[in-house]
Amino acid sequence: MPQRAKEPHSKFYKRSTKHGEHWQGIVIYYDGKTGQRRQTAKTFANKREAEAWARKTEMQFRENPNYKPPSDQSVEAFFRHWLTIKKTMNIEAETYLGYCQRVDHIIRQLGAKSLKNLTTLDIQAFYAHLANDLGLSARTVNFTHTVLKMALNDAVDWGLLVTNPAAKAKARLGSRKKSLRIPTPEEMAQLIHANQDTRWYPLWVWFVTTGSRLGEALAVQWADVDWAGSRVTIRQAMAGDAGRRILKTPKTVAGIRTIQLGSRFIRILQGYQQTQQTWQQAAGENWTDSGCVFTSQTGTMLSKRNVERAFKQALARAELSEEIRIHDLRHGVASQWLASGINPLVVTKRLGHANVAFTLQTYGHVLPHEEDRVVGPMEDQILGRVP
Repeated sequence: MPQRAKEPHSKFYKRSTKHGEHWQGIVIYYDGKTGQRRQTAKTFANKREAEAWARKTEMQFRENPNYKPPSDQSVEAFFRHWLTIKKTMNIEAETYLGYCQRVDHIIRQLGAKSLKNLTTLDIQAFYAHLANDLGLSARTVNFTHTVLKMALNDAVDWGLLVTNPAAKAKARLGSRKKSLRIPTPEEMAQLIHANQDTRWYPLWVWFVTTGSRLGEALAVQWADVDWAGSRVTIRQAMAGDAGRRILKTPKTVAGIRTIQLGSRFIRILQGYQQTQQTWQQAAGENWTDSGCVFTSQTGTMLSKRNVERAFKQALARAELSEEIRIHDLRHGVASQWLASGINPLVVTKRLGHANVAFTLQTYGHVLPHEEDRVVGPMEDQILGRVP
């Protein structure tokens, strides 16, 4: 009489480690082909989750003797493979770049763990680390949660996990949107004046005269400058940073625009071009011809992180608040244009906004009080006719 196949069975128990008390679920099963005894295990924060996982996994082996338990691969190995697969899909380069940046954080903190042993508690602690220890914004933490949850959903679909441990994790709640910190014309002038003798001076002048975005400034090429017409055409923007920089075209047609440059800035730009030529001579064979207007002293494209670091130093040099960001210069310029009575349509075009409604929604509060100028004439025209 043939020997009856052994049945899978499960158990769960409390275990204490240096990290505290946890519950572990274990399922003993027998290979459907060889009959060899095997087991799979997973650690949980409480008894209820450990028991539920153990019972569910045991039933999967009972219903299908050839069932394959989740992979023993590490979180790092899984996410690197996941990125490889994502790269083959039809997604935008900037989107993929965002995935890579979030995965870097995931691997750095969770990469050594076994994928199948990754718990909701691990993920929750990871989010707390991003917010509290690294000081990342709620938006960044939530985007990391989105990427992590999406990837682990794929792991479930691919049979590497039974359930998604990120499904019940709570990302950092978004805080109220901070009011704009709009630098005044006096503060922007103070910034420029205090940094005239630094190599960053032309870049700071660029921001306070053009109102462009940081990525646009770092991607502008000398070929985009029309010296005769005192104009520059913004055709692309830098996304990402460090080794993952890419140049991308604007998402809207309005993003590609030609803007006028003032005569003073043209002279500054001409002087800066000569300075860049001296850098090239000094660098010799180490010079990289990126074609960009604003570069490192070896010709390479600038890193956003390095520019932001230099901006903090520029603020300190000018004795201005360190709360001011580079992007706030764009807000300051736009606000000053509108407050000075410049046509909102002109401001919209110069900023590269998709429509004037967005410009007015963002900066409408700085417009002159036109209502005061309307009330008097209207009263005179109508009430003045009443005897």
